[in-house]
Amino acid sequence: MRSQLSEVSFVTAFSYELVTMYGFYSLGAPIFPSLKKEKLFIPGDDVYGFLFFVQFKMSEYIIGPGASLREYWGLPFFRYQIQPKNKNQIHKLMQDLEKEDHFALYVSPAFYRKSELFDLLRQQAVIQNSTFWSPTGMGELTPAHRNMMSFKSNLPYGILEPADRKIQTMNREEPLETVIKGKCLTGQPGLCNDHNIRRTGDRLLEIYSGLSLNKSEQKLVSDIFKSRETVEPSDYLSLISTLLYDCYVYFYPAP
Repeated sequence: MRSQLSEVSFVTAFSYELVTMYGFYSLGAPIFPSLKKEKLFIPGDDVYGFLFFVQFKMSEYIIGPGASLREYWGLPFFRYQIQPKNKNQIHKLMQDLEKEDHFALYVSPAFYRKSELFDLLRQQAVIQNSTFWSPTGMGELTPAHRNMMSFKSNLPYGILEPADRKIQTMNREEPLETVIKGKCLTGQPGLCNDHNIRRTGDRLLEIYSGLSLNKSEQKLVSDIFKSRETVEPSDYLSLISTLLYDCYVYFYPAP
């Protein structure tokens, strides 16, 4: 059963909780208008913290008797597509972001109705009812296949298909605050001024350029790079993240 949620509605609700409850700032992710002045990220020479790159995955609600994992754990369960067949480059890019000491995540809702989203938003529980996945934790995808992640809302792991690998979620056994603090304790906060934010954008362009690109993709990379001095550094990084990496960017200040 297809999700009733649009990506825009889920991302906006998710971002609202992330910035109001967990202390994040948005670098282009949609947030409610009342928060834009205080929760949009502004670089500075005294600003230290971490960049989080989040790719949102809308889940299907699987109830059909012919479902591939029905015999494994019964019905219903959720499933989302990591990448389409023969298009596994974005997954590699997400792994490359983690190698660059950034935080890269797939996030998928463990609900599918619009009414659930509204109720959870009122209860401040959208993030609590979402699942977080590390691209590196998933490992390599199976080439020339649609790679899918299936999960149940009450279990701390999912099944990566067609590899049939069990993959641990990042937040089902401990709250998001613990996950964030754990990551920040193991990482080194960076200085997030204009120069470094623009340089991060340059690095993301460099990584993307290392893929096998067609002529239109090469032109897009070139055009984005040419714009680097004419747009704000935060907009430059956000543009690269959304157009090339399918990600929204958030900033978490150093504790």
